[in-house]
Amino acid sequence: MKKYYLIAVSLFVLSNTYAQVQTETKPADGKVALSVDAGTLGYGATGWFTLSPAFTVSAGYNFFSYTASDIDGDSTTFTAKLKLSNVPIILNWHPFKGTFRVFGGLDLADNKIDITGQFAGTTIEIGDSTYTKAQVGDLIGNVKIAKGASGLVGIGWSKTPNKKGFGGFLDLGVVFSGSAKISLVATGPINSNPTFQADVAKEIKDVQDSADKYKIYPLMRFGLLYRF
Repeated sequence: MKKYYLIAVSLFVLSNTYAQVQTETKPADGKVALSVDAGTLGYGATGWFTLSPAFTVSAGYNFFSYTASDIDGDSTTFTAKLKLSNVPIILNWHPFKGTFRVFGGLDLADNKIDITGQFAGTTIEIGDSTYTKAQVGDLIGNVKIAKGASGLVGIGWSKTPNKKGFGGFLDLGVVFSGSAKISLVATGPINSNPTFQADVAKEIKDVQDSADKYKIYPLMRFGLLYRF
Protein backbone atom coordinates (compact mmCIF):
# COMPACT_ATOMS: atom_id res chain seq x y z
CA MET A 1 0.00 0.00 0.00
CA LYS A 2 2.83 2.36 0.88
CA LYS A 3 4.40 1.64 -2.50
CA TYR A 4 1.28 2.73 -4.39
CA TYR A 5 0.99 5.82 -2.24
CA LEU A 6 4.56 6.89 -3.16
CA ILE A 7 3.84 6.29 -6.86
CA ALA A 8 0.70 8.44 -6.66
CA VAL A 9 2.57 11.28 -4.91
CA SER A 10 5.37 11.10 -7.48
CA LEU A 11 2.94 11.27 -10.38
CA PHE A 12 1.19 14.24 -8.77
CA VAL A 13 4.49 16.13 -8.34
CA LEU A 14 5.59 15.33 -11.90
CA SER A 15 2.27 16.45 -13.39
CA ASN A 16 2.39 19.76 -11.54
CA THR A 17 6.03 20.33 -12.55
CA TYR A 18 5.18 19.63 -16.19
CA ALA A 19 2.21 22.02 -16.08
CA GLN A 20 4.39 24.74 -14.58
CA VAL A 21 7.07 24.30 -17.26
CA GLN A 22 4.41 24.41 -19.98
CA THR A 23 3.02 27.63 -18.54
CA GLU A 24 6.46 29.24 -18.29
CA THR A 25 7.52 28.28 -21.82
CA LYS A 26 4.22 29.10 -23.54
CA PRO A 27 4.56 32.25 -25.67
CA ALA A 28 2.88 35.21 -24.04
CA ASP A 29 -0.14 36.76 -25.68
CA GLY A 30 0.59 39.97 -27.49
CA LYS A 31 4.28 39.20 -27.91
CA VAL A 32 4.24 40.23 -31.57
CA ALA A 33 2.48 43.32 -32.94
CA LEU A 34 2.10 45.19 -36.22
CA SER A 35 1.15 48.81 -36.75
CA VAL A 36 0.45 51.31 -39.50
CA ASP A 37 1.51 54.87 -38.81
CA ALA A 38 2.12 58.40 -40.07
CA GLY A 39 4.14 61.38 -38.92
CA THR A 40 7.23 63.44 -39.59
CA LEU A 41 9.09 60.39 -40.96
CA GLY A 42 6.31 59.73 -43.48
CA TYR A 43 3.75 56.97 -43.86
CA GLY A 44 4.69 53.41 -43.01
CA ALA A 45 4.39 50.20 -41.03
CA THR A 46 6.19 48.91 -37.94
CA GLY A 47 6.77 45.50 -36.37
CA TRP A 48 6.95 45.18 -32.58
CA PHE A 49 8.33 42.36 -30.40
CA THR A 50 7.95 42.04 -26.63
CA LEU A 51 11.14 41.01 -24.82
CA SER A 52 9.65 41.29 -21.33
CA PRO A 53 6.86 43.21 -19.57
CA ALA A 54 9.28 46.17 -19.37
CA PHE A 55 11.05 46.05 -22.76
CA THR A 56 9.96 45.93 -26.39
CA VAL A 57 11.78 46.48 -29.67
CA SER A 58 10.36 47.87 -32.90
CA ALA A 59 11.53 48.35 -36.46
CA GLY A 60 9.67 49.87 -39.37
CA TYR A 61 9.82 51.67 -42.68
CA ASN A 62 8.41 55.13 -43.38
CA PHE A 63 8.32 57.00 -46.67
CA PHE A 64 6.82 60.12 -48.22
CA SER A 65 7.19 62.21 -51.39
CA TYR A 66 5.78 65.56 -52.41
CA THR A 67 6.36 67.96 -55.31
CA ALA A 68 5.63 71.70 -55.25
CA SER A 69 6.26 74.59 -57.66
CA ASP A 70 6.48 78.30 -57.01
CA ILE A 71 7.10 81.42 -59.13
CA ASP A 72 8.91 84.31 -57.46
CA GLY A 73 8.90 88.00 -58.38
CA ASP A 74 11.20 87.75 -61.41
CA SER A 75 9.20 84.91 -62.97
CA THR A 76 11.67 82.25 -61.88
CA THR A 77 9.97 78.88 -61.48
CA PHE A 78 11.28 76.73 -58.64
CA THR A 79 10.23 73.08 -58.44
CA ALA A 80 10.99 71.23 -55.21
CA LYS A 81 10.67 67.47 -54.73
CA LEU A 82 10.70 66.19 -51.15
CA LYS A 83 11.61 62.53 -50.63
CA LEU A 84 11.63 60.82 -47.23
CA SER A 85 12.88 57.30 -46.58
CA ASN A 86 13.39 56.18 -42.95
CA VAL A 87 14.02 52.91 -41.11
CA PRO A 88 13.59 53.56 -37.36
CA ILE A 89 14.99 50.79 -35.11
CA ILE A 90 13.94 51.40 -31.52
CA LEU A 91 14.35 49.89 -28.04
CA ASN A 92 11.38 50.77 -25.80
CA TRP A 93 11.49 50.75 -22.00
CA HIS A 94 8.14 50.56 -20.20
CA PRO A 95 9.19 51.68 -16.68
CA PHE A 96 5.76 50.95 -15.18
CA LYS A 97 5.13 47.89 -17.41
CA GLY A 98 2.21 49.74 -18.94
CA THR A 99 1.41 52.01 -21.86
CA PHE A 100 4.03 54.71 -21.15
CA ARG A 101 7.53 54.14 -22.52
CA VAL A 102 10.89 55.82 -22.99
CA PHE A 103 12.75 54.93 -26.16
CA GLY A 104 16.05 55.28 -27.97
CA GLY A 105 17.52 53.91 -31.14
CA LEU A 106 18.66 54.62 -34.67
CA ASP A 107 17.06 56.07 -37.77
CA LEU A 108 18.52 54.88 -41.09
CA ALA A 109 17.54 57.78 -43.31
CA ASP A 110 17.73 59.05 -46.85
CA ASN A 111 15.77 62.30 -46.69
CA LYS A 112 16.32 64.99 -49.31
CA ILE A 113 14.87 67.83 -51.34
CA ASP A 114 15.72 68.20 -55.04
CA ILE A 115 15.22 71.75 -56.38
CA THR A 116 15.21 72.97 -59.98
CA GLY A 117 15.21 76.67 -60.86
CA GLN A 118 14.09 77.62 -64.37
CA PHE A 119 14.59 81.29 -65.24
CA ALA A 120 12.27 83.25 -67.55
CA GLY A 121 14.35 86.45 -67.56
CA THR A 122 17.45 87.22 -69.59
CA THR A 123 19.84 87.80 -66.65
CA ILE A 124 20.37 86.09 -63.29
CA GLU A 125 22.09 87.47 -60.19
CA ILE A 126 24.15 84.85 -58.37
CA GLY A 127 26.48 85.80 -55.54
CA ASP A 128 28.14 89.11 -56.44
CA SER A 129 27.73 88.81 -60.22
CA THR A 130 25.09 88.89 -62.92
CA TYR A 131 24.93 86.18 -65.60
CA THR A 132 22.79 85.58 -68.66
CA LYS A 133 20.25 82.80 -68.86
CA ALA A 134 22.20 81.32 -71.79
CA GLN A 135 25.31 81.06 -69.59
CA VAL A 136 23.62 79.52 -66.58
CA GLY A 137 20.81 77.44 -68.02
CA ASP A 138 18.89 75.96 -65.08
CA LEU A 139 20.06 75.70 -61.47
CA ILE A 140 19.88 72.25 -59.86
CA GLY A 141 19.99 72.16 -56.08
CA ASN A 142 20.00 69.32 -53.57
CA VAL A 143 19.36 69.49 -49.83
CA LYS A 144 20.28 66.34 -47.90
CA ILE A 145 18.15 66.62 -44.76
CA ALA A 146 19.52 63.37 -43.33
CA LYS A 147 21.68 60.60 -44.78
CA GLY A 148 22.79 57.41 -43.03
CA ALA A 149 22.36 56.42 -39.37
CA SER A 150 21.27 58.99 -36.78
CA GLY A 151 20.45 58.56 -33.10
CA LEU A 152 16.96 59.20 -31.78
CA VAL A 153 15.31 59.48 -28.35
CA GLY A 154 11.84 60.22 -27.08
CA ILE A 155 8.82 59.17 -25.10
CA GLY A 156 5.69 57.40 -26.22
CA TRP A 157 2.51 55.56 -25.37
CA SER A 158 1.31 52.26 -26.81
CA LYS A 159 -0.76 49.22 -25.93
CA THR A 160 0.60 47.41 -22.87
CA PRO A 161 3.12 44.65 -23.75
CA ASN A 162 1.72 41.09 -23.77
CA LYS A 163 -1.88 42.26 -24.10
CA LYS A 164 -3.64 41.13 -27.27
CA GLY A 165 -5.92 43.24 -29.40
CA PHE A 166 -6.10 46.66 -31.01
CA GLY A 167 -4.59 49.82 -29.61
CA GLY A 168 -3.05 53.11 -30.65
CA PHE A 169 0.46 54.43 -30.26
CA LEU A 170 2.16 57.82 -30.19
CA ASP A 171 5.86 58.72 -30.36
CA LEU A 172 7.30 62.15 -29.54
CA GLY A 173 11.01 62.82 -29.77
CA VAL A 174 13.96 64.02 -31.83
CA VAL A 175 16.35 62.58 -34.39
CA PHE A 176 19.95 63.84 -34.17
CA SER A 177 20.35 64.12 -37.93
CA GLY A 178 22.91 66.94 -38.01
CA SER A 179 22.66 69.96 -40.27
CA ALA A 180 21.46 69.63 -43.85
CA LYS A 181 24.04 69.38 -46.64
CA ILE A 182 23.43 71.68 -49.62
CA SER A 183 24.73 71.54 -53.19
CA LEU A 184 24.02 73.70 -56.25
CA VAL A 185 25.10 73.32 -59.91
CA ALA A 186 24.16 74.94 -63.21
CA THR A 187 23.29 73.11 -66.42
CA GLY A 188 24.78 75.87 -68.64
CA PRO A 189 28.34 76.20 -70.00
CA ILE A 190 29.44 78.61 -67.25
CA ASN A 191 29.19 75.98 -64.55
CA SER A 192 32.95 75.22 -64.65
CA ASN A 193 34.01 78.89 -64.58
CA PRO A 194 36.00 79.68 -61.36
CA THR A 195 34.27 83.04 -60.83
CA PHE A 196 30.86 81.46 -61.23
CA GLN A 197 31.84 78.65 -58.83
CA ALA A 198 32.87 81.27 -56.25
CA ASP A 199 29.51 83.03 -56.59
CA VAL A 200 27.66 79.72 -56.26
CA ALA A 201 29.74 78.89 -53.16
CA LYS A 202 28.68 82.22 -51.63
CA GLU A 203 25.01 81.42 -52.24
CA ILE A 204 25.45 77.96 -50.71
CA LYS A 205 27.24 79.37 -47.65
CA ASP A 206 24.42 81.81 -46.94
CA VAL A 207 21.90 78.97 -46.96
CA GLN A 208 24.25 76.55 -45.14
CA ASP A 209 24.78 79.04 -42.30
CA SER A 210 21.04 79.04 -41.69
CA ALA A 211 20.80 75.23 -41.99
CA ASP A 212 23.60 74.71 -39.46
CA LYS A 213 21.40 76.17 -36.74
CA TYR A 214 19.05 73.19 -37.00
CA LYS A 215 20.80 69.90 -36.24
CA ILE A 216 17.85 67.91 -34.94
CA TYR A 217 14.80 66.64 -36.78
CA PRO A 218 11.44 66.47 -34.95
CA LEU A 219 10.06 62.98 -34.46
CA MET A 220 6.33 62.47 -34.19
CA ARG A 221 4.53 59.25 -35.14
CA PHE A 222 1.03 58.01 -34.42
CA GLY A 223 -0.87 54.99 -35.61
CA LEU A 224 -3.00 51.93 -35.01
CA LEU A 225 -1.42 48.82 -33.50
CA TYR A 226 -2.56 45.20 -33.12
CA ARG A 227 -0.91 42.72 -30.76
CA PHE A 228 -1.37 39.08 -31.73
